[in-house]
Amino acid sequence: MDSSRLSDWLQVFGLFGVMASLVFVGLQMKQDYEIALAETYSTRTAISVGNISDQIGSPQYLSATAKLYSGLREDLTAEEYVVMESALSAFLTIMENLHYQYRFGFLPEAHWQKNLAEIECRMSEPFFQDLADDWQGRADFRAVLDEAIARGKKADRSCWVSYADEPWKYFNPVQPETEPTGMEPPGS
Repeated sequence: MDSSRLSDWLQVFGLFGVMASLVFVGLQMKQDYEIALAETYSTRTAISVGNISDQIGSPQYLSATAKLYSGLREDLTAEEYVVMESALSAFLTIMENLHYQYRFGFLPEAHWQKNLAEIECRMSEPFFQDLADDWQGRADFRAVLDEAIARGKKADRSCWVSYADEPWKYFNPVQPETEPTGMEPPGS
């Protein structure tokens, strides 16, 4: 084999080596970008958790939660509304982070399904549906949230309401709707 032919083959192998290294560098840069993005989401979630931790112990949060469980959402005060709005925003930020982790394989399917069930429970409550309609997030998580809101609007009832025959005996439970018997209560 003459030297020019050998030189041509070495150039071809060199070219393939350069292309392979560029592909490798590109994949490495993509992975570094995804890791940096995941760290950003985790930092944002940590900030949200810190924020909500301060609010969850407040009397307004506890009172608002009791009212929602009791079916008394119309009785929320302005302060209770603001605290619950902040709590939902933090909840959705955390769920968006978990969804992101799930999409990129950092969170197992079973764990995500539990998170999705919690989102769907939360979105069965009309109060949270209204607040979540205005929440902004990544488009792929927004689609998950919109589906949960749609299912929540079709639900028979909110999983946040405690009825008299259920274990939330410390609240003023909503009485389940019953058919009228036609009998008037005594003294009416």
